[in-house]
Amino acid sequence: MTLFDEQMNTFALFHVQPLPGLGTPLLITAITETAPHDLAGEMHLLLEDAERTVLQIAVRLSGDAQPTDEADRTSMLQDELLSQARQRLALYLQDRGHIPTAHLSRMEVLETNRNALVHFWMHSPSGDKLTSIRRQTMAPDLCEQLDLVASLPRLPPEVRIAGGSPIH
Repeated sequence: MTLFDEQMNTFALFHVQPLPGLGTPLLITAITETAPHDLAGEMHLLLEDAERTVLQIAVRLSGDAQPTDEADRTSMLQDELLSQARQRLALYLQDRGHIPTAHLSRMEVLETNRNALVHFWMHSPSGDKLTSIRRQTMAPDLCEQLDLVASLPRLPPEVRIAGGSPIH
């Protein structure tokens, strides 16, 4: 039995609407209970630009600064992580002159399944960034899933699908 067997430990995967020059970004969020009534959330937004950018943030909620119901705490933190992903992507695109900020308030973010990790790993030029996320994450379930994905082969660049993962 590990420290995390009885504590909350979850992650979610999202496709962000395809964006010119960025393919279909993959958003990973993870929420872990680090101590009783303390949550740590992390967000990793993998872009498929030439630099293979990863936008990231870590957020903590502790003690009295959050609702007491676990579902409410998780929902509040997940909403904050999704909001931060939208804001950081908007700033990234605005800094590069791609898209006006107002457009991004309507940006589509759709939850997907674990197959998205496999597809991103095998097809995306940015797939190798999943190994650096594996080294950084504090979420045991995400670590386990990334270890499984990293055990799979990657397709050679000439066979990979341009633009990575489609929204389904």
